[in-house]
Amino acid sequence: MPGTQNQREIVVIAAGISLAVLAACVLFYPHTLEDAFITFRYSQHLAEGFGVGAWNMNTERVEGYTPALWMFGLGAGAAAGFRIETLAKGIGIAAHLALCAMLLFFPRIRDESRSSADTLMGGDRDIFTIAALSIGLYLPACFYASSGMEATSFALLVGLALLIPFCTENALWIGLVFAALVAMRPEGAMVGGILAVLHAALARISGRPIGASIGAFAGLIGMFIALTAFRWLWFGQLVPNTYFAKTYGGGALLPQFGLVYLKDWASHHLAWGFLLATTTIGIIASIRRRGFVANLSMIALLMLAGVYAVYVYRVGGDNPAAFPWWRQLLHPGPVYALIVGFGICTLTRNRVARFALAGFAIAITNYQVLGAHHGKMSDLVRDSWASFPSLEHSPYNAFHVWLSEISDSQTVIASAAAGELPFVVDAVHIDMLGLNDREIAHQGRFDPDGPIDSKSDIDSVMRRRPDIIQSTLRSGRFKQASSRGNRILHRGEMEAALLNHPIFVAEYLFVRNAPYEANDRALFIRRDYWAQHPKRDLLDCVPVLETAIYPPQARRSS
Repeated sequence: MPGTQNQREIVVIAAGISLAVLAACVLFYPHTLEDAFITFRYSQHLAEGFGVGAWNMNTERVEGYTPALWMFGLGAGAAAGFRIETLAKGIGIAAHLALCAMLLFFPRIRDESRSSADTLMGGDRDIFTIAALSIGLYLPACFYASSGMEATSFALLVGLALLIPFCTENALWIGLVFAALVAMRPEGAMVGGILAVLHAALARISGRPIGASIGAFAGLIGMFIALTAFRWLWFGQLVPNTYFAKTYGGGALLPQFGLVYLKDWASHHLAWGFLLATTTIGIIASIRRRGFVANLSMIALLMLAGVYAVYVYRVGGDNPAAFPWWRQLLHPGPVYALIVGFGICTLTRNRVARFALAGFAIAITNYQVLGAHHGKMSDLVRDSWASFPSLEHSPYNAFHVWLSEISDSQTVIASAAAGELPFVVDAVHIDMLGLNDREIAHQGRFDPDGPIDSKSDIDSVMRRRPDIIQSTLRSGRFKQASSRGNRILHRGEMEAALLNHPIFVAEYLFVRNAPYEANDRALFIRRDYWAQHPKRDLLDCVPVLETAIYPPQARRSS
């Protein structure tokens, strides 16, 4: 009877988590994160036969995507006839559900010799149940599951790399998991390396066969070598273009950004921080009672959490405006969830108290993250709730649709918006922040007063004389003289270089009647391109020097 009761309990818990996770994912389903469209564009061009790295068709290849496996998978799906956005969201939600199920059912999986739960965390099944609840009902995880990004798929692979060697000695399956981890994101090599060493140490200590460890290292090293070789042969460099755009040349700026990123996360995860401290204290006490070896797996998880935090500190985290809710720290989500579960179970042995405490921690954490000023996420939740439930994608921005109507496949457009705009507008695009542009990524410089993704090189952009330029400045600043004093607030160095560039001043016009109510980023068009444009009469343009942003003396001197 106890076995039947336990089985009934786990089914009820699994059904409850699944329904709650699905509801939260559906809440966010209409919204697609801006940067998800970057990979969508690469995948779409791959499906259309333009090859790997075709940011622009029939031009230089560039590795502006980060998740290689994600890009290839979406490309294959697009070639098979699936809509990329729907496929990406479906996979993300499925991965999130699979991660919850894996954590929930892991302690109940047995091999021939032992319970897997006995090898990891002392066999307390409640740890895994609470971990499943913590990551499953965590609002940022639900948001990213539906965002079109690969975040939850990577988190699932991290969980698999941690848990699957406890369930099987099949080196092939284990190798495939570790290979996929490396192929999904570059930091997969770091996470996989730590976990592979953990499994090797546990196998040696317990006297188990080393097949699982061999499979882990083979998959890890084999995929890393294969990706590096492909990158060198195809792109001519050993690291992705994203490294040069986001990290190369950042110097001391990146740790400063990283420290702010981590402090912001910690201030909105006070319950998790408390449980992390509780876990650390509990492990120290357990080492004294049971010894170092018995606690090796939990020690490894704490080390992995610490190493990953140092990695985020060193690379600077993300720009919250582009990646709200700490995407970087969602990637090792299963690790943090297990630490939370262990911390709660360390505090009390009473099951009712455990799950009450878990519910409180989940509620207070979600309440805190809703208060984060990351792209006004609380407003997004409120707007999403108003249309819940909806499985329709939000319509494309009207500005981008309008821009597609006044351009063609030969139009050259320069913009700092490398997401939905290039995906919707079939044209030649220059990414002014360098993520998808090798020259800017290598030669640009970071703005010390800008956000982390502030690398730019306006000289490189203007030498190519784009037909259309979309700035990050608001259109009103070019219409009202009173705005001159505070015209540059966000990407100051890039915008100042653009406004003062002689080619821009001499050759470009400000488009006064673009649909700025949909996307208030000032639009400029090259004078000779406008002069020959078939819809010239519909475009109300004025030379940039005649706009309010330039002082009268600049107009006279011109």
